[in-house]
Amino acid sequence: MYHIEKDLTPKLFYKKYININLLDEYVEVCSYEDSKYKYNNLYIIKSSSRIIGTKDNTILNIPLIDMKRMLLKQIRSKELVYFSASIPNKIINGILIDTFNRYGEIFDIDLTLKNNDILKTNETMGEHVMVFSGVNIIDNKPIKWRIENSWGVNEGDRGYFVATDDWVNKYVFNVIINKKYLNKKQKNILKTKPIIVEEMNNKF
Repeated sequence: MYHIEKDLTPKLFYKKYININLLDEYVEVCSYEDSKYKYNNLYIIKSSSRIIGTKDNTILNIPLIDMKRMLLKQIRSKELVYFSASIPNKIINGILIDTFNRYGEIFDIDLTLKNNDILKTNETMGEHVMVFSGVNIIDNKPIKWRIENSWGVNEGDRGYFVATDDWVNKYVFNVIINKKYLNKKQKNILKTKPIIVEEMNNKF
């Protein structure tokens, strides 16, 4: 079954079905550090807005372990988490497969990279948006994540995918988080003057 509602403008749809203050209630959170960009800072990426008259993106940059704590809090509160990542070339039955290390196994070479190094080499670029909708936790540790994709019910398990926690650690670099899941230190960072940059490694 489906429902059709006509004569809705984008603003009317937003007000009727969403009606949340994205700018005030949520913040983009990323985890990326190199010689130029440091953790526990607030950044503004120039010309990142895609809508005329809106502000450029403000990003809270924190260590991956802290970003995942926020992610878990939001999922446990039954709220979806928007994120972007690269989809691997190989997907089997809706399981996201990390093919990078498998290439190394074929040629008997070590291709292990940390998540920031993967980003620098363009192995991931965060060009595809999905949402986390669930997590499997064993002994208080996330084991696998349920992901809702946008490719329709014929892909994965009726439109849903599963990713291992290792895949999330390597390939997820930014998420949208409700500010209520930030700790006091992180909320204080949001009050600081943002550092304005041209780009963050061409990915965010």
